[in-house]
Amino acid sequence: METIYWFHSYETWPSNTRLTGVSEILIPSCEVSTIE
Repeated sequence: METIYWFHSYETWPSNTRLTGVSEILIPSCEVSTIE
């Protein structure tokens, strides 16, 4: 659930560079969780 939350946050605040770096690693994990 936390992974999905981060993924949404990245899309909500793409200007945040810190989130962009973290999301880069979470995006793949979130994608799998969303499909499941």
